[in-house]
Amino acid sequence: MCAYLLPDQFAAVRDAAVHAGLTPAGFSARLLVAAARIHDTHPGLGVALVTVMAESANDEAVAELAASRTALTRVGTNLNQVARVLNSGLLDPGLLPDADATLRGLDALRNQLASAIASVDSAALRIARR
Repeated sequence: MCAYLLPDQFAAVRDAAVHAGLTPAGFSARLLVAAARIHDTHPGLGVALVTVMAESANDEAVAELAASRTALTRVGTNLNQVARVLNSGLLDPGLLPDADATLRGLDALRNQLASAIASVDSAALRIARR
């Protein structure tokens, strides 16, 4: 079995393991076995434990999606600033001989960004509804 953790998640597991006098792998294994045993003897409690763990994972996934959305929005803002300069006529035509083609390319990029942002929003909503 292999677990993939974010750096802050690993730090939390490592700290708890050190406190328990175990390695992170040993701590994780004991915790998983304990959760399985709780589920065997008290199925409702086991399901509740798994639900709490899933909700925490969902919160982290939504936070990551929010960070992605922010980054995409910043890229869109930068594209808008470039388009504003190109449309202003203040740019020396010799620096960019085909400004119209560049503007069309920027429009295409903005459309792709809008689609990516919509996908991120949709994914966040799906996760939040779980």
